[in-house]
Amino acid sequence: MAYNKANINGKEDGIALYANTIMGEYFLNYKQYDKAEIALNKALKINEKTKHIYAYYAKYIYNDLRVLYERTGDKEKAYLYLKAYTDAFYRTNTSLLATINQDMESFIAVTQQDANHHKSKIYWIVSLSFIGLCLLGLYAWRIIIALRKRKKVLAIEAENLKIRMNDNKQEKVIELGKKNDPEFLDRFKESYPEFIVQLLTINPNLENSELIFCAMLKLHFTSKEIANYTMVQHRSIQQKKYRIRKKLNIPGETDIYHFFDTLK
Repeated sequence: MAYNKANINGKEDGIALYANTIMGEYFLNYKQYDKAEIALNKALKINEKTKHIYAYYAKYIYNDLRVLYERTGDKEKAYLYLKAYTDAFYRTNTSLLATINQDMESFIAVTQQDANHHKSKIYWIVSLSFIGLCLLGLYAWRIIIALRKRKKVLAIEAENLKIRMNDNKQEKVIELGKKNDPEFLDRFKESYPEFIVQLLTINPNLENSELIFCAMLKLHFTSKEIANYTMVQHRSIQQKKYRIRKKLNIPGETDIYHFFDTLK
């Protein structure tokens, strides 16, 4: 009811922020991903207008969106919101540590003033100050340890997402190569941007067909596979290999696959 009322009235306040976030999580839980995306994006928009009051809230929305896009297979958006969540998480905890430090400084200042006015109680004041500082220091230390652990976990998650994204891209490139698809070379360049540049540095006169052939060798397609995918005779592939060796100055004793592996 709160969710419907907030959206009908067009309000963008704390209640609308909570309602859209919680309904987004509800839809996410029941795999209604389209509705979840609408609700969470609405919450994110409201958060932008209310962040001076609810500054800590964005990280929860970022994390929900990360989960949403992981489940729907949009790895790039999942990685984007994982990064946003990580940044927001550290901003929030950095602010908390700054507040602790400020409280510690205020506590010390008040203690020193009291010591000047009440010299007879200085022993107890110093003792209590020391204990208070120890407790605050212990609390701050525990937060720092927790932050370091969380940072490692988030770094691993981010790396795994990157690996999965790269694996998906490489699988698509390989599929295009097997189909001898015209888009193969363009997609290959996206995955290996430096490889083509290095080939053209060695020999700027390489033709597109030769670049495609080199790309297939980079992906470790065998001569027989290339012959099948490009519908030419196996002997023609062997001749192409010989011509590529000459154009790229690959020594006869060097394995051609090994040579391409050394290029990025």
